Amino acid sequence: MRPTMNSNMEIKRRSRIDELSGKYRKMDSEGDDLDLKLKDLDTDKISARFFSSHGKMVLKAAIVAKNFPEEAIALKSTGEDILDHRFNLLGYGPACFGFPIRWHCDYRSSKEWPGDVNYLALGHKMFDVIVDKKAGLEVKVPWDLSNMMWLPTLACSYHLTGDRKYAEAFKNDMSDWIVKNPYPLGVNWICPMNISIRAMNMIVAMTSLYPALEKDFQMEAIESLFQHGIAIMAYPELGNNDKRNNHYLTDLTGLYFLGQFFKDTEEGAEWLDFSTKELEQESGYQFYPDGVNFEDSTSYHRLSSEMLLLCAILARDNGAGFSKGFLDRLHRSLTFSSDILQTNGRIPMFGDNDNGRMLQFHGFSRTASADHRHILAAGGEFFNDDSLRFPGRNAATEAVWLLGSFKSPSIPAGKTGPLLKKYPDSGYYIIDDGERKIVIRNARINPSCGGGHTHCDQFSFTLSSGKQEILVDPGTYLYSSNFEERNLFRSVEYHNTVQIGSEPMHEYDRDTFGGLWWMKDLADAETARFERKSESTFFDGKIHSYEKSRGYTIRRKLKYVDGILSLADSAIPITRNKPGKCPAFSRFLLAPGLMPSVGKSGVVSIRKGSKKICSIEILSESFSVRIKDLWVAPGYGTKVPSKQIEIEWTVERGLEVNIKILTYLTSNRI
Repeated sequence: MRPTMNSNMEIKRRSRIDELSGKYRKMDSEGDDLDLKLKDLDTDKISARFFSSHGKMVLKAAIVAKNFPEEAIALKSTGEDILDHRFNLLGYGPACFGFPIRWHCDYRSSKEWPGDVNYLALGHKMFDVIVDKKAGLEVKVPWDLSNMMWLPTLACSYHLTGDRKYAEAFKNDMSDWIVKNPYPLGVNWICPMNISIRAMNMIVAMTSLYPALEKDFQMEAIESLFQHGIAIMAYPELGNNDKRNNHYLTDLTGLYFLGQFFKDTEEGAEWLDFSTKELEQESGYQFYPDGVNFEDSTSYHRLSSEMLLLCAILARDNGAGFSKGFLDRLHRSLTFSSDILQTNGRIPMFGDNDNGRMLQFHGFSRTASADHRHILAAGGEFFNDDSLRFPGRNAATEAVWLLGSFKSPSIPAGKTGPLLKKYPDSGYYIIDDGERKIVIRNARINPSCGGGHTHCDQFSFTLSSGKQEILVDPGTYLYSSNFEERNLFRSVEYHNTVQIGSEPMHEYDRDTFGGLWWMKDLADAETARFERKSESTFFDGKIHSYEKSRGYTIRRKLKYVDGILSLADSAIPITRNKPGKCPAFSRFLLAPGLMPSVGKSGVVSIRKGSKKICSIEILSESFSVRIKDLWVAPGYGTKVPSKQIEIEWTVERGLEVNIKILTYLTSNRI
């Protein structure tokens, strides 16, 4: 099932948005009119609307210091690093970004874009100017740097210590950014998504620290925030041909925060009304009925869920609220994140990952991007749901900073057998016996988002035992700074699935910037069976990627019982005319640090140091096994070496390759 929208309603909606956008493009965001419009705003009144208000943060800091002293120490340590502009950004670091920060610079390549160019005036041609395929430039670096995700940590450090140096650091960074990035010039005004994230982080710091800030600076920051609202409304990322993604949802989230901040102005009231209505509608469009985001990415699912949760918290704090449908959708999205969470506190990184967050109180620059427990802690507290609180308990301070409390969750009852969870709309199938977790991915690409963050991962699955990941998804290393790496990490060759010859699983453009964010479904994935019968769990599915090129449908059957996972990969001719023989590959990507070795009988033993973790046995004839050197990206911008087990077999009528995966490690041995 895919999100849909009535075409006539969509035409009217887009017409209304285009009209609003045109209005704000014509608006003068500088000069005396802006000063007059904003000079009488009541900072005390504005601050009180936010969970980051000065008074609330004083109380929250006391709770963190008393109940989570280790996290308070870690947070203050991170705050000290931020004072030196030392942190991790997109896998770069921890590194010192210097004084002053070079806001327009790609620190990886030392390329600096000019700060006096109006790229927005170039339209879509601007990407031909700012992206150079051969130069290896990463415009995400100045974009993410200008998000200033460290500002909430400065606010928390101030309230934990009472030291004004953290407020001074916010003022200095903010003032420098405003001077070096006059609206609408430079690369940091190109992307409304990043404008929105930056505005939210500015609002958190501003509302938390304003009593320690001079009035002149407060007005300077308020005027900049107002310009952020104008920019988002002028250039909403609605996309073309009914294709849109997390960018537009981020725009709406930023506008919701800005609308609450400026709702005493005519424009702010309009932003709040517009974003409230659009969030209701867009959340239903971008999330499936089963609660999973439609972009085929567990990391972007987290990002989009965080947007909904932050807006829901802010709405409730202001005596407003979203519909029951919106909140139910959000609750289901958090339940999915809990269901795929592994014992080690990480989620499988299906699809793209760019380390994206909206606000980060817990673990800035310290927490792995695959650690989603923060959103479970906050979501559990918001919904008073221990099934979310318990897996999120190690990130409890995120809930405290956002909601002011974190109740100790009850311990869930032990599992009596494998727990099955299926998300048929989004194509996730989960087996969890309390010791081992298997997450299977088999879904069709949603044309409504264009497959921009999709990988060739139909039939792919991850496997963990206790706290040890065994079979993993490769993650995402880079985007536009390296086209080859971008395409490699989303290719069928890098995933735990089946390929015939060198044929692609899906169609995508490898050579253009736009092609990096597009993928056409060729697999048309089907899942015929996912059930538990007696002591065994069964999965049965098909993909059709290779029918036109090779004449075969691929079928994968899985059976799981008591730590043993049995696979049967087979090729089914689509016509009575027998297609020719051709090679096929079943591949398994190992977690970094695991070392495979092939025995004489073809059994692959997998060890971590001296411990035997797992074995893979091929129960068929006419096959070959190779161990290949690959990479895994634990977070965007970082890759580490790994090993892949490649089993080659011959595709022909009636032939099936049978593979048995036996896990040995148990959680109490970690």
